[in-house]
Amino acid sequence: MTTTQTPQVGQLLYDEHLDKDGNFKHASLLFIDTEPEPDAKSWYYTELFLMEDYGQGLEVQVSLNAGGMPASYTRVATDEDVAKFISILKQQQNFNQEKFLKDLQESQDTEPLLEEEKERIMRLMG
Repeated sequence: MTTTQTPQVGQLLYDEHLDKDGNFKHASLLFIDTEPEPDAKSWYYTELFLMEDYGQGLEVQVSLNAGGMPASYTRVATDEDVAKFISILKQQQNFNQEKFLKDLQESQDTEPLLEEEKERIMRLMG
């Protein structure tokens, strides 16, 4: 299910993509980083996490990639969505939780992310 209701700037969104057979392809946790123009056909966003399956199980990358997307998304991210990304991320050997949390608070890339969303990520990260 997708929606086209404009989300709040800085609100975490879950965006999932399936292949033509309906199988999971990849998913992102992202946030709209600038107020969209009325009737905008696309939004500017920053992707926080990217989850992909490379054939050996799911992997999550901290991406902080910016881009534009059509004015639609799967849904507002739930705690369960965020926790799934974090759980997979914490299992990866190359993940530095301390650095990530510092970047989350101090990076200009995450400045538009709502404070309550940052707090939610930190709470779920433990």
